[in-house]
Amino acid sequence: SRVPVVLTVHDLAITRYPDAFPPWHRLYGKTALRATLRAADALVVVSEFSTEETMEFVGVEPGRIRVVPNGIDDVFTPEGRAAEGDYVLTVATLEPRKNLARAVEAARLAGVQLRAVGARGWGGVDIPGWVGEIPDADLAALYRGARCLVYPSLYEGFGLPVLEAMACGTPVVASRAGGLSF
Repeated sequence: SRVPVVLTVHDLAITRYPDAFPPWHRLYGKTALRATLRAADALVVVSEFSTEETMEFVGVEPGRIRVVPNGIDDVFTPEGRAAEGDYVLTVATLEPRKNLARAVEAARLAGVQLRAVGARGWGGVDIPGWVGEIPDADLAALYRGARCLVYPSLYEGFGLPVLEAMACGTPVVASRAGGLSF
């Protein structure tokens, strides 16, 4: 490019776990991702974990990488409306690496309802209690009303729902996967 190119890297799950993605994602990850990231003038990553992954899997030198953590919307605070009910919450795209079957099992063992928020993804993942995508104000109310956020992902570069839940004062039970191992 004749102009400087800056790209953002959330994570490199496609490189670490290609089998967890649909064929079209795998094709892009295999054929173009490394070259695209190497050609960029600078990379913005969302965590130190993603920095390490980018250096390891793509071979980008540290001087071209800047960590800029994700932020959250002002609606995610402890103050405000809380959803009613006795439930645990999970927030994720319905896809294999999110390990949502573990959230379903945890809710069952705890004897509480599971509510799941997020986009329909790939891999045939479907769970009870899925409400789809909702506005941030409604999501904040769900965080505030939940016993906890259950976030059992197998791999994450950052884990934005964890940050949103914590900002709402909601306890978090999360895996120690990637960027979540703090």
